[in-house]
Amino acid sequence: MANAEQSSTGSSTRIAELEQALAEARGQALSRGSAGDWMAGRDHVLNAAQRAANVGWWFQDRETQRVHWSQGLYRICGVDPSVAPTVDSYYSLVHPDDLDEVLALAKKAHEKEPSELREFRICRASDGAIRYVQVDNKTSYSDDGSILGVLGTNLDVTDRRERERQLEGELRRAQRGSGRRACGQLDVESRLGGSARVR
Repeated sequence: MANAEQSSTGSSTRIAELEQALAEARGQALSRGSAGDWMAGRDHVLNAAQRAANVGWWFQDRETQRVHWSQGLYRICGVDPSVAPTVDSYYSLVHPDDLDEVLALAKKAHEKEPSELREFRICRASDGAIRYVQVDNKTSYSDDGSILGVLGTNLDVTDRRERERQLEGELRRAQRGSGRRACGQLDVESRLGGSARVR
């Protein structure tokens, strides 16, 4: 119950932070009045939303091969935002055991194949921590159907994965505990000749 309350409180806090950031951005945009200022306010809101949702995005331009990362992706990957991202810099963060799968996903995205939601590990640059990310890649097309590039989102699901492992461990312990009681009850009944009764 306490965990559910903490989770609910955490979600409420994130929502409140996002609403506050949105209100501030709207206020800033309205007080300044220019389109450029409104865009800056919008970027602030988008960054706040990425932080609250623990998500980041990237885009690779097919023509120039330039890669763009959102502030959220820099944060998830633990990379200094002043560093210009490249495809290879991202691949260098992918856990070695998952790299072949990631490369296969990238190839599919560049070949107009339907995207697949996948989960894999990265080694965060800032501290080497293993993070689990859920990735969705989409090919972006121009009006004439030619490929403009590939857009990807990375959702950091590490906290969810850790919670799942905790719950699985608790379930195994509970099952072992109930198994012992059942075995113990059978043992007592067999020693009493099967005539044990609960009163």
